Amino acid sequence: MSDQSTSPEVFELEDFASPERHAAGIFFEDFCVALSVWRAMQPRSVTVADAAAAFNASHAVIERAVSNAAWMYLDGEGPEATIESEGL
Repeated sequence: MSDQSTSPEVFELEDFASPERHAAGIFFEDFCVALSVWRAMQPRSVTVADAAAAFNASHAVIERAVSNAAWMYLDGEGPEATIESEGL
């Protein structure tokens, strides 16, 4: 986990890396599902930065989770890219 003095612990990709070490308390595949459900329940557009703040995860974790989901995609680049879903 990264050490950022101005914010809570932020989970990085390696925190989900293996069954032996999952500091985030959840496997990455399950995190991807949680992110997609959270996204679907939002009444507004959400960005990578919004999701990162909601889940205490790095932008790289959010971007990877979106890319792993067949029904989510990013519109734009970087932290301000919106997370879009097919069919919503």
